[in-house]
Amino acid sequence: EPYLAANLGSETPAYMRDWVEYCNQDRGSALAHERAANGSDEPFGVTLWGVGNEPWGAGGQMGPEHYAA
Repeated sequence: EPYLAANLGSETPAYMRDWVEYCNQDRGSALAHERAANGSDEPFGVTLWGVGNEPWGAGGQMGPEHYAA
């Protein structure tokens, strides 16, 4: 099953929203139309989404020990 994640250190919440719409909106939006034009008429139905899992830089300065804890 696909898992898609957005790096919020370099992207915006709107960027993530657009990916959710592109992947899962059935019909009636510009991004659903774009997905269909790219060859996928049916939504992908992605259910696993990650938001902001940056252990270094945008998410903090975590070394391996701190991140594991």
